[in-house]
Amino acid sequence: MTTPGKHQMKASWLGAGLVFLILSFLGLPSAFAANTLTIVGAASATAGSSYSVTVRANYNPGAHTVSISSNAQNSPNGTAPTPAVGGSIDLTGTFAFNSGSGFYESITSFTFTKAVSTAITVNDSTGGVTGNLTVPVNAGSANQLAFTQQPTDVNTLVAFSPSVAVAVWDSDGNVVTGSSASITLAISPSFNPGMGTLQGTTTVAASSGIATFNGVSVDQPGTGYKLQATSSGLPTKLSSLFNVTGSAVAVTIKKISPAFGPATGGNKITITGTGLTGITSMTVGTQSVALTDIKVVGKGGKSISVSNLPAGVGAAHVSISTAAGTNDTTDPASVYSYGPAITSISPNFFTSGKKVVIHGGNFKGLTSLNFGTSPVTFAASDINKAGTTISVTPPSGTGAVRVSATGPNGSNDTTSDATYFAFGPLVTKVNPPAGSSSGTGKVTITGKNFGASASALTVSFGSAVVPAANVSLKGSTLTVSAAPAQALGDPGVVNVVVTSATSGSSPLNAASEYAYAPLVTGVSPSSGSAGSKVKINGKNFTGASSVLFGGTTPITLSASDINKTATVITVTAPSGTAGTTTTVTVTGPGGTSDVNSKSIFTFK
Repeated sequence: MTTPGKHQMKASWLGAGLVFLILSFLGLPSAFAANTLTIVGAASATAGSSYSVTVRANYNPGAHTVSISSNAQNSPNGTAPTPAVGGSIDLTGTFAFNSGSGFYESITSFTFTKAVSTAITVNDSTGGVTGNLTVPVNAGSANQLAFTQQPTDVNTLVAFSPSVAVAVWDSDGNVVTGSSASITLAISPSFNPGMGTLQGTTTVAASSGIATFNGVSVDQPGTGYKLQATSSGLPTKLSSLFNVTGSAVAVTIKKISPAFGPATGGNKITITGTGLTGITSMTVGTQSVALTDIKVVGKGGKSISVSNLPAGVGAAHVSISTAAGTNDTTDPASVYSYGPAITSISPNFFTSGKKVVIHGGNFKGLTSLNFGTSPVTFAASDINKAGTTISVTPPSGTGAVRVSATGPNGSNDTTSDATYFAFGPLVTKVNPPAGSSSGTGKVTITGKNFGASASALTVSFGSAVVPAANVSLKGSTLTVSAAPAQALGDPGVVNVVVTSATSGSSPLNAASEYAYAPLVTGVSPSSGSAGSKVKINGKNFTGASSVLFGGTTPITLSASDINKTATVITVTAPSGTAGTTTTVTVTGPGGTSDVNSKSIFTFK
């Protein structure tokens, strides 16, 4: 027996299936079709540019509310789509399904501003269906620079921490990660209160769109600095304001190269020293140098190049001024010559009948050459083609003299050791270079023209004469068995002078110096903060009474601060402005130590 219900159900499914097949064949919507939403777009988008998506809706009859949105990081800015086929649709509101056409396909455009992966969602709150699309949004074209790490307040010559960083941005502020643009950092000319210069590597290629400037610092103190970042094709970007504290570095000139040039000027020189940044004025003799012709080329203000020198005559001292002051213009190292210049004499001591070669520059057209007050006869052929050497036979003479040369544009400077010539003894080394003020210990003196017997020589340390019995000679070395005590009234550093009864005395050159005062040969560590332990290495520390770090209050020493061999003093660093470089001096019975390149300490 048949069950009527079952047959009827089967017929209903068969009838429905037939209707579905017919409607599908005709391309008409089915009242039984599931609600669906799909959204399709390109594989990626670009920030600031239009991005289009296609939304397809297939619904059962009725009213539907459809909305479109994206994640909060990148809200789309677009227009509501309109249906491409039949009916009415508003993806920001409600639409009604019209009988006979239920297929909708619409296109809408967005403009994204953030370069991040963005999820776009189409949602039908009535039918409970959604469509999703995730699209990576890339940065647009390079449009601007931005300081992603601003400079902070800092001390003189101390690197910014954290390091300054500059990014390449598009117009919406997205980092253009594909950029490797070269970015240059400098102090803004409009915000340079201390006339400082940025030290370190100041041009960096961006990595993934960001240039990080590690180790850069400012060399002069000041309130209200700004940095500027520049890159080809992009506008200049200024940083926020920052301040630099600390002391300006003292100006010194250690070398000028070349130390001579034409009287007409216009040439280029390089000057090495310290504190050669933030220059406010420079002169060669009485002639000014344009600040635009000065360029810092060495780290830490240790070197500058100067182009287009002014014209001049003779030997002139170079004067450089900064906020820290002016260099010592009596130092021979600061001399520049428009006339002849002597840089060395080889050999610089007399040997009968032997020629010497004088090295230097501007010897062409030389009109006179003198050893002391004695003129030398020479020919044009004695001068090389470059005008940098002249070969002559010295006249007869005694003692130590200066060599002077005169040409059409003046005479050379005769204050440097390079111009000394010894007709008599010449001291080339004193070992050790320091000793007790009480005068104990053996000293060897190396040199030239000491003769054959010590009996014909007199040796003195400053004003203190060594007893003849304490002096012996072997070859080119004199040995003093016991150094004399420091003479009353003599300075802490004196010259060792060897005098021959027949040929005169040796020159007072740097090689002949001997220190009764303490001698500093190193500071370890060379930088530190207040309260840190510092070791001062050197000689003659026996009886040392105090140590001075620049202009701070002297540190009083006790015997326990000095090691047994009197070569190391251990002290605690006093307070000092971070970034300040200062000198360390030691005072003892024989005086105060001289400042040298190894007696430097920097406060952290």
